[in-house]
Amino acid sequence: MAKRERPTTLPSERHESSAFTPFFTRSDPSMVRLKSRYIVAIITFPSSVSTLPPSSISYSSSAAIVAATHDETSLRQEASRRAATSSTTIPHTAKPPILSPSEIYHALTPIIQSLYGVTVSSTLSTTLQIRHYSPSSGLLLIRAPTATTRKIWSALTLLHAVKGVDLAITVKGVAGSSRTTKKLIERVAKNQRPERAEDIVEEFLTTL
Repeated sequence: MAKRERPTTLPSERHESSAFTPFFTRSDPSMVRLKSRYIVAIITFPSSVSTLPPSSISYSSSAAIVAATHDETSLRQEASRRAATSSTTIPHTAKPPILSPSEIYHALTPIIQSLYGVTVSSTLSTTLQIRHYSPSSGLLLIRAPTATTRKIWSALTLLHAVKGVDLAITVKGVAGSSRTTKKLIERVAKNQRPERAEDIVEEFLTTL
């Protein structure tokens, strides 16, 4: 009669060993995909920063924007109000000022820091991207982490000048993928420059 072999591990040990995952197969939090959003905005160049006095821009508008940060509808209303007060824009026949994405980024960063502190500003220093700006159409494309989209939106509304050039920025929409971003750019381009809508879309597609 053959001897019955004794199991090399106890049942409890087998259970623990099956639940163990080697360190090299565990998911690495640093490898988790960062979810982002695309912000599409329009830059216009009014004859002055705003018809509001400087004190109102510095305090009243800032307070309204910060209070509305968690309310997308309020952000839209505030952006529309600022666009209405800066209705005098450079016509399409005039040559618009040339601004680089880097210049826009460095002008936006101090506003983010003043509104939300050094921690948020430092985090966005490595994740916020000015993907493209088209001087001919005024369209601006920004990529930012999903959790900070509304903060970026509010900071854009308070950006009044870049490298000494007075401007106003109106956010037209936020998209979550390349496909929806393309549709959003198409819609905005047709409203802004219908005769160049196709060229504008093609120009931005290379940056998505």
